[in-house]
Amino acid sequence: MSFPDIACLKAFAERQTLLWTALPLLLLALSLACGGDGAPADEGSVPTASVELEETAAPASTPEYSSVTGRLPDTFPSRFPVYDGVSIERGDTLTDSFVVDFRSADPPDDIAAFYREALDSDPWHIIKIEEAEGNITIIEFEGDDDPAYSGRIAIAPLADVTRIMVGLEVLP
Repeated sequence: MSFPDIACLKAFAERQTLLWTALPLLLLALSLACGGDGAPADEGSVPTASVELEETAAPASTPEYSSVTGRLPDTFPSRFPVYDGVSIERGDTLTDSFVVDFRSADPPDDIAAFYREALDSDPWHIIKIEEAEGNITIIEFEGDDDPAYSGRIAIAPLADVTRIMVGLEVLP
């Protein structure tokens, strides 16, 4: 599974009034949709497999989804930097991926400055930073911890608060 690219997040952030409420689920859905090879399945075709494949194939697994409100998911990495004083609106987990929605009364610039520093310190490193219209900052990062992580964070003003959306996935 891979998370949407920066352009996808930027488009979401620019339509923040409608999308911020549903963004955690939309990010998970886009991650799943973007993770495939993009080739449509043939209609009416029936997959076949040899006896050898059936005997050696791994059992199909269903992704495990859970959601919590007011706290981080139980398996969320403890070393991930969380801005002081945020409220945790919601945390979603899909197998080894997370989307967490934070809010803060602090200005977006202060929060972006915190994450620029925190995600540029071991075990994290910043891959890319984008600034978008409307005081929106999107930071793409990785973590070399065990396990290793890849993620994106979007920081944007919303009415009288700052919304902080973190998408994080365990790397294979």
